[in-house]
Amino acid sequence: MQLCMGCHKTVGKDMQEVQKLIRLWEQRRPIEWLKVNDLPDFVYFTHKRHVSADVACETCHGQVEKMDRVSRGPIHSMESCVNCHLERKASVDCWTCHK
Repeated sequence: MQLCMGCHKTVGKDMQEVQKLIRLWEQRRPIEWLKVNDLPDFVYFTHKRHVSADVACETCHGQVEKMDRVSRGPIHSMESCVNCHLERKASVDCWTCHK
């Protein structure tokens, strides 16, 4: 929430979805995310690791700043994830992503 509000304190305040975000922030309530990508059960994914690593939302979701509502980006495959990890010098150890 803090990352989102870094911009949305001022950007997009007239947008209905951003207004919902602001209300949640003011009420100190978490966002109830809707799942838009369904990965196999043996794949472990967390936005937290990617946000902590400064991977921009646009990397996976496209130009979110131009969307009224963030939608599903390209379908990710093991190949695309491994290539992204290699480009960013992130771990490609199997246990990084597989349970």
